[in-house]
Amino acid sequence: MKERLSHLKRHYHRNFNWLSISVVTFFLGIFLYQQRHVISESPHFISVGFLDTTPMLIVVFTVSVLGIFISLWNITLFGAKYILIGALETIWLLFFFAFVQVDMIFGKVSIGAGLSLYIVLMILAFARGGKM
Repeated sequence: MKERLSHLKRHYHRNFNWLSISVVTFFLGIFLYQQRHVISESPHFISVGFLDTTPMLIVVFTVSVLGIFISLWNITLFGAKYILIGALETIWLLFFFAFVQVDMIFGKVSIGAGLSLYIVLMILAFARGGKM
């Protein structure tokens, strides 16, 4: 039992970056669940209303939970980490573009665009660093 926990601790330290990004993605899903129709209240000519629908929430929660499991148990089967990186990058880029569109229409700068840009840059930096 102690040996299993030492492996878990080693994987935690090794994949802490991906674990933290997965947890932030999980909290993005919680935010979207609690604040339904935040993005879809934008003007009708902006086509970002699909981002706070139930299928997108399922995708966000699934990717984040799989990211947590992949990070903690260091799953490398079928290139799971590379698929995780692509899925996380896609989700955060979609939300970045959605927040930027809404901000441009309303003429203001929100924290959502800044946070999502920061997460996108973190994912790119960690993926480029090769620490997986």
